[in-house]
Amino acid sequence: MVRFYRQFIQPGDLCFDLGAHVGNRTRSWRDLGARVISIEPQPRCLDVLNNRFGRDKHVVIVPKAVASTARELTFHINPGSPTISTLRDRSWQEMMAGYSHRNERWDEQIQVQTITLDDLVDQYGQPAFCKIDVEGFELEVLKGLHRPLPHLSLEFFSKDLEPLHDIILYLNQLGRYEYNFSLREQHRFELPEYTSADRLMTELSRTRTRVISGDIYARHSL
Repeated sequence: MVRFYRQFIQPGDLCFDLGAHVGNRTRSWRDLGARVISIEPQPRCLDVLNNRFGRDKHVVIVPKAVASTARELTFHINPGSPTISTLRDRSWQEMMAGYSHRNERWDEQIQVQTITLDDLVDQYGQPAFCKIDVEGFELEVLKGLHRPLPHLSLEFFSKDLEPLHDIILYLNQLGRYEYNFSLREQHRFELPEYTSADRLMTELSRTRTRVISGDIYARHSL
C-alpha cells in the first residue's frame, strides 16, 4: 500500500482520509511522512483511531461525517459489517444487502454532525491527496467542494455505476481531470496511464458482470 501511494504523497504533504474507518490509509500515509486529517463518525472506529494515532501530533482525528453542507444527519451502522455503515437511505442498503452473502443489517442509528470539504480545506489547508470512501455518499461529499484538488480517490461499486456519471461531471466542472482506477484492495492501476472520463466509464462498464468494488483516481491537470 505504501508503495502505491508514494506516487501521490511526499514527506510533509497533507492528506484527507474521509471515511477513515480504523485508519489503514492513515497509517500508510504517516509511513510516507504525510500529515493526515482523519474524518470518521463511527464511535467504535473513533476509539480505534484514537488508540492508534491519539498521540501522533501529525494526525488530526475529526469525529464527524462529510456532506454537502454542515448539518446533523442520521448515520446507519451495520454492526456486522461496519465498513458499509452509511449515510445513505434504505434503498441503497437494500441494494447492498442483495449482493451480499451475509444477512446485512443496518440496525443501529446515530445522529452525526457533518462538515464540508470546503470547510476542511479552509481549516487545515489543501490536501495533496484526498480519499473519499463513504459508502454511496460520495457525490454529496463532492457537492461541498468548490475548488479542484490535486488528487482524489473515490470508491465505486460495479453494480451501481450510475452515480459515477454525476461524480465525474461534477469533478470536471471544478477543473480538468484525468482518471484511472483500481479494483478491490489491489493497490495497482488497471490502466497503463491516466485517461479521459469517457474511456474510464467504458472500462468500468466491463466490471458490471462481477460484484466488485474499487476506487477511481482523479488527477487534476493544469
